[in-house]
Amino acid sequence: MSASQFTATTLVNVGRHFSKFSKTKGKRCQFRKWDDDLLDPKIGDLISSLK
Repeated sequence: MSASQFTATTLVNVGRHFSKFSKTKGKRCQFRKWDDDLLDPKIGDLISSLK
């Protein structure tokens, strides 16, 4: 199994990092894991306003 890392861009999880795990030979697994803690809503609002 291998993992790819991404950064969320949704309003609820903006800026959070997560990993998505894939099985070998192109078969995908729907398992995702957050790599950091939930941000304070004020920080999320600030990041969203900068886009």
